[in-house]
Amino acid sequence: MSNSNTASSGWSSEADHSTYLDRLGVFVLKGVAIAVLAGMGAFVYNATQFLTFDLDSNLLLVPIFAAGSFAHLFASSLRESIRLGMFGIFGGLVVFVAAWIAPLWILPYSTAAIDIVLPSMIGEALSAAFLNWSPTYLGGYLLTLSVSAFWE
Repeated sequence: MSNSNTASSGWSSEADHSTYLDRLGVFVLKGVAIAVLAGMGAFVYNATQFLTFDLDSNLLLVPIFAAGSFAHLFASSLRESIRLGMFGIFGGLVVFVAAWIAPLWILPYSTAAIDIVLPSMIGEALSAAFLNWSPTYLGGYLLTLSVSAFWE
């Protein structure tokens, strides 16, 4: 009888391991989607000179707000919601800063020009992120969390 328990626990640990990897993969996929939406939304909001049509810049805050909401709505539990929220804010910050400074490496700038311009571009990106992006993202996340908690 103990042999069957040992064998079944061995099989279940492999099943638990695969379900853990499946859950981790789904979590990372959700987090990356939220981070890309938030980061690119912030980039477009702060770089309106790239838009080809006339649009009120406050409407460009909607994708950032939506990303914050999705961080809670895509989660199956409060623990996952908090993790997705943190993944979204830090991952979105990385996406935003990377999109902001990417032209330095995409366009043919010299190394000296990159060394001179890079610190100021990172400073501008971080100040824009903390003034515009993070309050909007966290506002969307916390509003959705509060409304969800109120309805439960």
